[in-house]
Amino acid sequence: MFTLPNSYDDRLATVMPSTDALHDLTEFFRQFPRRPAIGREGTPTPVRANYFEVKVPKDIVLYQFSITRIQPTVGGRKTREILRALMSMYKQNAATVVVTTDFRSLIVSTSDLTKGEVSQKKDVEYMVTIEYGQAFSLSELVDYVKSTNSSVFFSAKQGTIQALNILRNYHSQTAQGDKYVTVGAHRVFQLGQGKALGYGMECMSGFFAGFRLATDRVLANVNVSHASFYRAGSLVNLMHAYGLSNTYQLAAFLKRLKVQPTLKKTVDGRSQYVHGIRTIWGLATVDDGRGLEHPPRVSKHGANPYEVEFWCETENRTSGYITIAKFFEEKYNRRLQHSDNLVINVGTSTNPVYLPPEICDVPAGQVTRTKLNGEQMSQMIRISARSPDLNANAIQGDGLKATGLYTGTDPESNTMLKSLGFQVATELMKVDSRILRTPRVEYTSAQKGASRAQAKIVKASWNLFKLNFTKIGTPRPWTYVIPDGIPSGKAEAYKQNIATLKTELGKTGLRLSEPVGLANNHTIPDVTEASDPAAIAGGIFRAAASGKARLGLIVVLMDRRLSAATYAAIKRLGDTHYGIATICVSYEKLAKQWSKEQYIANVSMKFNLKLGGNNQLVRPKFRLDDTMIVGIDVTHPSPGSNEKAPSVAGMVASVDANLGQWPAVLRRQREARKEMVTELAEMLKTRLKLWFGNNKGKYPRNILVYRDGVSEGQYAHVLKEELPLLRQACRELYPATEQKNGWPRITIVVVGKRHHTRFYPTTGDENTGPGTVVDTGVTESRNWEFFMQAHDAIKGTARPIHYFVVHDEIFKHFSPQTAVDNLEDLTHNLCYVYGRATKGVSLATPAYYADIVCERARCYLNRLYDDPSPSSAASAQGDQPMPSAQPQASAAGTGTRVWDNQEGIRLHQNLVNTMYYI
Repeated sequence: MFTLPNSYDDRLATVMPSTDALHDLTEFFRQFPRRPAIGREGTPTPVRANYFEVKVPKDIVLYQFSITRIQPTVGGRKTREILRALMSMYKQNAATVVVTTDFRSLIVSTSDLTKGEVSQKKDVEYMVTIEYGQAFSLSELVDYVKSTNSSVFFSAKQGTIQALNILRNYHSQTAQGDKYVTVGAHRVFQLGQGKALGYGMECMSGFFAGFRLATDRVLANVNVSHASFYRAGSLVNLMHAYGLSNTYQLAAFLKRLKVQPTLKKTVDGRSQYVHGIRTIWGLATVDDGRGLEHPPRVSKHGANPYEVEFWCETENRTSGYITIAKFFEEKYNRRLQHSDNLVINVGTSTNPVYLPPEICDVPAGQVTRTKLNGEQMSQMIRISARSPDLNANAIQGDGLKATGLYTGTDPESNTMLKSLGFQVATELMKVDSRILRTPRVEYTSAQKGASRAQAKIVKASWNLFKLNFTKIGTPRPWTYVIPDGIPSGKAEAYKQNIATLKTELGKTGLRLSEPVGLANNHTIPDVTEASDPAAIAGGIFRAAASGKARLGLIVVLMDRRLSAATYAAIKRLGDTHYGIATICVSYEKLAKQWSKEQYIANVSMKFNLKLGGNNQLVRPKFRLDDTMIVGIDVTHPSPGSNEKAPSVAGMVASVDANLGQWPAVLRRQREARKEMVTELAEMLKTRLKLWFGNNKGKYPRNILVYRDGVSEGQYAHVLKEELPLLRQACRELYPATEQKNGWPRITIVVVGKRHHTRFYPTTGDENTGPGTVVDTGVTESRNWEFFMQAHDAIKGTARPIHYFVVHDEIFKHFSPQTAVDNLEDLTHNLCYVYGRATKGVSLATPAYYADIVCERARCYLNRLYDDPSPSSAASAQGDQPMPSAQPQASAAGTGTRVWDNQEGIRLHQNLVNTMYYI
């Protein structure tokens, strides 16, 4: 039965906040600065965008309902079946009414929904309760995008777009047969076209689609998408492909995977499955069913069918415990063949239901939720790196049809959208772009006189020929360690390559002393490739300790590619235990003649930055003498991480106008997976004090923040939660006189990487050029936003970065045109101060560095992030001595341990305020 309010037609409104909090966020959305003007700098260049213009009917009202209850309680696949039957019932009863669902929690209709009921399998009746939520007028949506009044605010924008996407995606979920599988509300993938990634996973190609609003138009954004899926077929093969050695990681990999038990029976002459599709909870564990009267007996985590017993009561045998293997032999006459196959639990930990994997198959089209390893990521990149013209053609062809956006005459047309009056263009949009002037990048000339020299930049790249760094870092004792040992007959070659490295570093201005001599010819005794990461990393620093000098930097010279775990262990010990900067160098690349020069140049840049130097200078139009630029990012536990894995916030900030040094600070978040930075005030204070010490006792008058990792739905939270903390830090440090005069001024720009906007040249098969910026056509004039592609994309299709100004106190003091041009020019220049590459990068350097420092935090806590087993939490905590935190007496006289926001990520004092992470 469907229960509704007695009347709701009069509730048609654009603002229906359910809570005061929602109203508060609406007010913050209103505070976003308007775009002052359209950018004018650069060479005008038309491009195509992966958007299609949509004609929206104005006479349609969409009603949204929440699915609050289904009785009897069901979940997953059964919910989809019931809702599919419900949609079919409405179609039969009211052919002119469009009713769609996301098959999870929402229903969108073009008309009033009345009471009704739906039955399933004749003998079972399911009662579905839905609750009215909101009505969305498409007329108001069209009026909003067409309005020339920049102050008009459409608070129902996100809700209306969500409803439109449910309409569109319903076609993909119901009318495509077995050709496609939908993932979430926006992605659809073609089945049967997967390419192997290894470890039981494969990459499938598909499309992303979603409606967006722009000035004067509603748009459909379509992009090529790739995702990793479980390999369909035998569950046994899948488990063996992933690996059985770490049962906790295997359990995390399998969690929520749907499997089809293959046992069959004959009913009315037809063969059918004994059991329906089940969802894996995990593997069998010793704690399963602890609260049951007869809990199962499990010998260990990840036990096999002969090691798991459960209590069985049947008519044909005496009640008692029986192994999984014996049960299937007695009940189904099925003798299990493989004793090493680990039992899966398709119930829950409190009420387990066990199945042997050899009677289970994996249905196709299930996206994985685990983090890919380095090998898989490389393969994914190779598969997805397609030229711009191939992607553009695929989007215009299969993309429109697969995503439910095609409203033409072919059989694959979305007849539902078409019947409502929607019309979607079939050609990619053309928009105006500009190619910005290439930034001026300066070094010190290697010639006598040490004058400034300008790098010769071609396609956003340059080299260091006859160029020295602008400021040389302070030399410190250094050495090298060879963890693999020196291969037979290569001792002289290794020695020569180290000498070459030192010589080449000198060409950039780095005057290093001879490397400190170590015992065992710089090798680690008793450590082999088979040694665990901790042993290899520990051996490196023990070898370094055999020298007489107090080291500031170690070059780890590897004859093979480091495993991720070994790399993490080296960085963890060097950064947090020993206070010694480390650079991992590939001997193979060092020895290659044709690429040696560029590789050593990259190594030299890291050397100089870690020693406190500046590599290059840029000259943006906006003067930076009084401006500190800040980058902020947050890293979160991955699917499959240990439950105690924290989220960690990272912040970098410039220390002067040269933009060469960007020391970093890390802090744990108070809640895992919380994006808004909780320790922001303390973090900013450390950066302000550093600026103060480098600028003659003065704090910056401007603070420009590039905030990475924030989704569009979280923009308002930045103003509500983070801006007050930034201001708090300033209030606690700045003199009262400066605060009275309005200092500091704060501007926050959100940096978006995970979007689906792409641009293509109007002709040819190459990417758009470096310096491409777009601020019209696919943007809203009410927002200050722009897309910028600063880099030269060599492989695949270039992804521009989206910059969105959520708060501005700096640029509003310029004329509107100057404000826009200065921010775009400064952002472009910031892509050319990335210190470890001689090229413009895709992302503004402060955001890029913040991302890197967060990745370094993952190295420190890798056993929490990469290992879900309970022992990994204790192991990770043991990596560092616990900080001395005396219990604080509570009002009742009890003591509680002080929460430590640096636990596991506390830097050694030697590396604080350095670019250790680069």
